[in-house]
Amino acid sequence: MKRAIIAGAAALLAMGQAFAADKPKADPPGPTGLDTKEASIPFLDQRSSILDWQANGTAGMWIEDAHKQWYYAEMFAPCSGLDFAVGVVFRNKILNRLDRDSQVIVPDEHMGPCTFRSLKKSDPPPVKHKGKKKDANAAAPDAATTDAKPTN
Repeated sequence: MKRAIIAGAAALLAMGQAFAADKPKADPPGPTGLDTKEASIPFLDQRSSILDWQANGTAGMWIEDAHKQWYYAEMFAPCSGLDFAVGVVFRNKILNRLDRDSQVIVPDEHMGPCTFRSLKKSDPPPVKHKGKKKDANAAAPDAATTDAKPTN
């Protein structure tokens, strides 16, 4: 009798693990403090106007301008490779301005450019917590944990 109960419990546990493995992954957190108006980044020069960027999965990206203001660019469709890109190229339709009509190109992706649906001011991206907390006497972080900067 005990063996039957143990075998039944093991089967239920295995089914639960299989069900959990089939569940879709949660969407990445969206932007906070999102403004309601469309915005633009003037005088676009990727070397001096864009300080940093961070992907939000394939759904969008945060972009930091030279004045340390963050913007959130929502994509029209999932942007393949954006969440793993080391660098990106911005393409704008209006000379010297990044806005909702702009695009981002992910090098080494053969899907073509990703078009922005909107570009709005936002709070900075959420902080990513990687691994265990480091102790105060730990060595400086290695180069693999630094943020990538945009390239052209």
